[in-house]
Amino acid sequence: MNQEKLAKLRACVWIRGKGTVHRNKKVVHRTAIADGKKLQTGIEELNIIKGDGVHPYLFANIFAITGQAEAKQITEKLPEILS
Repeated sequence: MNQEKLAKLRACVWIRGKGTVHRNKKVVHRTAIADGKKLQTGIEELNIIKGDGVHPYLFANIFAITGQAEAKQITEKLPEILS
């Protein structure tokens, strides 16, 4: 094609010109976990004796531990720790 014909075609092309709709896409950022206040970031030690309530969620790399908590003195657990 010759240059005059190409220049004529370029002049007819409207990119975001008069009469076109200008719309920006609104991006909504959402948090992955809405209940993040209830999560503990790490557990140092967990002693499970009977009826453990460990539920692994492998897709999220999270372990949920459920059940009744029992507070014990360190002197009760000391023989197990030392052995």
